[in-house]
Amino acid sequence: MMVATEKGLANEVQNARGWVVLVHLAAFATLFVPLGNVIGPLLVWLTKKSTSPAVDRHGKAALNFQISMVVYVIAFIVLLFVVGALFAVGILCAVLDFCGEGLDVVLLAGLTVFSSLAFVGAAIWCVMVVVAAARAGSGKDPGYMLSIRWFE
Repeated sequence: MMVATEKGLANEVQNARGWVVLVHLAAFATLFVPLGNVIGPLLVWLTKKSTSPAVDRHGKAALNFQISMVVYVIAFIVLLFVVGALFAVGILCAVLDFCGEGLDVVLLAGLTVFSSLAFVGAAIWCVMVVVAAARAGSGKDPGYMLSIRWFE
């Protein structure tokens, strides 16, 4: 009888581990749905948080990270618009020839840097989500960096 209980517990832990991994990987829903990086983990967390403390803990960690990323992306977009406006002024200066030489080149370089940062940021986000899912699958805490604690 004891063996059957241990097997049942092992199956329950394995099932919870699958949900814990899914709560992190659900962030890739953003590839198909706007804000899917928040909606995916939120749906998994809301449906399974009462079944396992691990799913609850990992769901909160995933949501904290994904909401933080949305805030950071919004701030990045605002900065991008500011740089874009400065670039437009640089083009206007070049056309009307009333600004110093090379201003438009400097602003174009700034836009290039911002686009490179966006690409690197997206790659880092992907790596962090996959690493968190792998850590969750091995029973460790996800270890998200740069995460604001929206949920305790």
